[in-house]
Amino acid sequence: MNAILDAPTRGFLACYEATKNLLPGDLRVRDQAAKLFAARGLPTPREEAWKYTPLRALNEFEFKTPGTATVAEARAFPALAAELGPRLTFINGRAQNLSPELPNGMRLESFAECPVLGMTADGQYNFIETLNVMLAADGAVLEVAEVQDANTLVLLQLAAPAEAEAIGLHVRHRITLKRKARLTLIELASGAGRYLHNPFI
Repeated sequence: MNAILDAPTRGFLACYEATKNLLPGDLRVRDQAAKLFAARGLPTPREEAWKYTPLRALNEFEFKTPGTATVAEARAFPALAAELGPRLTFINGRAQNLSPELPNGMRLESFAECPVLGMTADGQYNFIETLNVMLAADGAVLEVAEVQDANTLVLLQLAAPAEAEAIGLHVRHRITLKRKARLTLIELASGAGRYLHNPFI
């Protein structure tokens, strides 16, 4: 592990230790992800996939878990997705609107209420996924029934950190399309200030 990346690695692990008893889901899976992240840390330019993506900026801030946010905190953001279809809104990693008008055959739940965690089984270390498994607190769990055309759904994710604060947003979504089901998902993200946006779908 590159020494310059030790500080952010320790910061993410400290964030996990401070919040893990408040996070939903199986802590054994989260603990395994934390152990893997502690052993492997952030990637370096020596790794081909990250050769041209410097991560040194992560060393400048300690990304903390954001506090509770409300829709009012997002008033400064421009209007997004107003005409695109039903919208799911997440502000600072927390669901604000999980009750849009959904078409028949679509079921929607909160990840916080029915968390399912797991790592992909391709054998490759993915620090983005590992961080998400460690720290995900909320998200959308969506299922479209067989032979159902669910049309368009907008996933709107906004970051609104307090002044001089750096926050990490690790939202986890699970979307399942049954046999011959269809869905057009439009993901939009916007934010201001210092934040790390790390969603996993």
